[in-house]
Amino acid sequence: FPVTISTFSFWYRRSGTSATTHRLVVETSPDNVTWTTQLTVTTFTTTYTQVSLSINNVFVRIRDNRTLATDTKLWYLDDIKWTYENKVGVWKGGISNDWNTETNWCKSTLPTTSDNVIIPSGTPFSPVINSGTASVNDVTLNSGATLTNNSTLRIAGTINSTAQINSLNGTIELVRTTTQNISGGNFLNKVIGNLKLNSPTTFNIQTDTIKIKNSLSIVT
Repeated sequence: FPVTISTFSFWYRRSGTSATTHRLVVETSPDNVTWTTQLTVTTFTTTYTQVSLSINNVFVRIRDNRTLATDTKLWYLDDIKWTYENKVGVWKGGISNDWNTETNWCKSTLPTTSDNVIIPSGTPFSPVINSGTASVNDVTLNSGATLTNNSTLRIAGTINSTAQINSLNGTIELVRTTTQNISGGNFLNKVIGNLKLNSPTTFNIQTDTIKIKNSLSIVT
């Protein structure tokens, strides 16, 4: 079943507690084809125990994994729940890499400077901004995710990225009217093609330097 940026939980028990290679596995997938293990249950209990984990992908499944054909013990599951956060600012990337294609986003709506954007890892396509101006409040790239900006990315909030944003040929525009921080470590090779400061009250370069390939402009 489809899940996007959510907390997934369930209760489990097993009909026996003897040690075997019998396992309960929770897996996620961006496309319902390639699956990644997120959790393996190795503790066997005859009373119900709750499991809770964060799911940052599109599909989730619970699989019974046993390697001994003679193992006849059973898993029992109860009260399976998830908090489904179908947010405007969550990238699905199921259609293409085009940021401006609405159906690549949850709710099929492009984010604005009011939306906190999350780029999960493992989506079919990673986002690319090739034209126009893309707008976000906070932008967060999960581990393994990337974002390529070949046009303009307008940011009103914070940047959460570890060298995952490629803006070598693009413009980063900061539009927050209070203190706004930026770090070279947010960007690939610590390089930005163009940096535009749009009336920030305070502008802080954190941690290290930023290399500006083409231009720095300040709008007052």
